[in-house]
Amino acid sequence: LRIREVSREFSVAQIIYENERAEIGDQVKEMPRAGLDVSPYVAGLLDLGGSGLESFAIGVKASPNRGVYAFRPLIGAEILFSQTSTSGPLVGLPVSLNIGAEYNIFLGRLRLIPQAYFGLIGQVPLDESEEFSLRSLKTSALIGAAYLLPGGDDSLELYLESGYEIQFGLASSRNVQGFLFGGGVRFR
Repeated sequence: LRIREVSREFSVAQIIYENERAEIGDQVKEMPRAGLDVSPYVAGLLDLGGSGLESFAIGVKASPNRGVYAFRPLIGAEILFSQTSTSGPLVGLPVSLNIGAEYNIFLGRLRLIPQAYFGLIGQVPLDESEEFSLRSLKTSALIGAAYLLPGGDDSLELYLESGYEIQFGLASSRNVQGFLFGGGVRFR
């Protein structure tokens, strides 16, 4: 159930999926949740310039799951492995910090999730003598599909996503754009 409206006497809910037919007046039990959907994932960026796989990322993103809204804010962090960040001496950990939004379209256990976000890509120093270096600004638009796995407390989803990303290089970094694809799990 997804609660749509709450009043003193009763609540109104949307049935997202059901194992047994729900009837008006049925008692429901709230499942305790952490308040966030947390999604560890892997993703790749195919460069449109012809160089193939431009970067590979391991990351985590989170969005609040409390409230009655399909539109939610989204934050994330990634460690990037790319031709640029892994060539030459390692001067810092290539990290991306992202902020954006997602819109959830519930279709039973399947959920479609359009997303858009902006991010900063920088080198976090590994040595105290180095300083943080901002390398790029980025923007992405994605569409994801998540499937809620049956069983237990229904708190695990598998998801795939694909979209487009543009990275605007700063200083000595180059501009990159291409198709983004990835997948992971989502803990509710």
